[in-house]
Amino acid sequence: MTARYFVSLVLSVIVFVFTCIISGFSTNFMLFIDTPSALIVFPLVYMGILYGWKNIGSAFSTIFNKNMEKMFY
Repeated sequence: MTARYFVSLVLSVIVFVFTCIISGFSTNFMLFIDTPSALIVFPLVYMGILYGWKNIGSAFSTIFNKNMEKMFY
């Protein structure tokens, strides 16, 4: 449980440092981020870190499972 908080703290510090560096250059930091890709990649990476990559893979592979009907009924 504490590892999740540690990872969240580290990611927050990385984002904060990146923002401080970019703002020090007096430029818009959005020039360095592809917004549509970030909206897809950042939540997936965050979920993967918190819940494990195996669980994320199984969540996305359930649509290809032949026994999917048994999961919902």
